Amino acid sequence: MPSPTTKTAATEAPIINPEADAILVKIVKRTLLILVVMTVVLTGVMAFTGTIAAVRPYATYVDFLSAALVVIPFFYGTNQLYKERLRIGRGLVEKNEHRQAIAALEPFTVATQRFFDRTGEAHYLLIKPYTALGQRDKADKCRNFVLKKRPGPWANKLKGPSPQSAVRISEVKGQVKAAGEHTASGNKPRHRTTKSKPKRRF
Repeated sequence: MPSPTTKTAATEAPIINPEADAILVKIVKRTLLILVVMTVVLTGVMAFTGTIAAVRPYATYVDFLSAALVVIPFFYGTNQLYKERLRIGRGLVEKNEHRQAIAALEPFTVATQRFFDRTGEAHYLLIKPYTALGQRDKADKCRNFVLKKRPGPWANKLKGPSPQSAVRISEVKGQVKAAGEHTASGNKPRHRTTKSKPKRRF
């Protein structure tokens, strides 16, 4: 039987870290407070409109509108929560805090929550800590998700520079080098003059 001390330590362990957890909990509490207030207010509005004879035929529409108004702050609060998770995870990846970064960003990999990762940045960031901790299968899943489902800057970073652009860069460098050699030797690059006969006006 585990001791009370062990149980307390397990329940009080931070999900990400104390600072990040405090920020996320604050967002959750604020969202829940708004939901409760709106639910109470809209319930009163629905009850009041039900007593008005002129509005009674439209009671179904009023109920639907009230339900929609309750859902809006829920999705807004959830969106803010995941934005903050991404910001926190980005900083943790830069600091090489791999386990904390995974704790912050892993919810983005849940099938029902992937739409919060609109650009694929969260999955892109997860590749580094997963690889560092030897979880290559998860890193490969994140890589494939970004490449197949989120075309854009993060997918382009995984693909690397294209061969065509590399050739163009080398050509430009070669031209600059040749121009530098001509300047160093004191010979200015010659410009070809085009010889053409004057056109007759008549």
